[in-house]
Amino acid sequence: MSTSLSGKAERKRVRTFRKEYTPRGDSRAVTLPHDLGAEADLPIEQVVAFVDMVCRGTEAMVRFNPGMRVERHGATSVTVHAGDVGTFKVFMEQDGKRLAVLSPAKTGTMAHYSWDETREQFVSIIDGHNALELLARDLIFSLRGVPAF
Repeated sequence: MSTSLSGKAERKRVRTFRKEYTPRGDSRAVTLPHDLGAEADLPIEQVVAFVDMVCRGTEAMVRFNPGMRVERHGATSVTVHAGDVGTFKVFMEQDGKRLAVLSPAKTGTMAHYSWDETREQFVSIIDGHNALELLARDLIFSLRGVPAF
């Protein structure tokens, strides 16, 4: 006896999941990036602005956290060494289609983001959450001080 869904049921389940994502308590539907067809290249100016914001915002926390340092690697990548907490990384993936954020607060999980023109922010390709808000939450949870985003 097979435990997998029939082809028709599987297509319906996927279609239902991809139809829309509505956060709890929010009546607005959020279109997920994979609903928009083929992934487009990220706007490089938005990636650079995001990395700049992360650099400036986390540098404000360095004086409160011994062993913390911020390293910029070119225009599209930053590493935040947070001492015993671990390393946060933000970088544009090599194919230029996604922004990746590695956060040790999320047990080393890497999240992938695409640019949403409507919301003018980087949003998760999985559930539509905002990259900057999640990074700020993880920094506040893991370190002393508040990032200046």
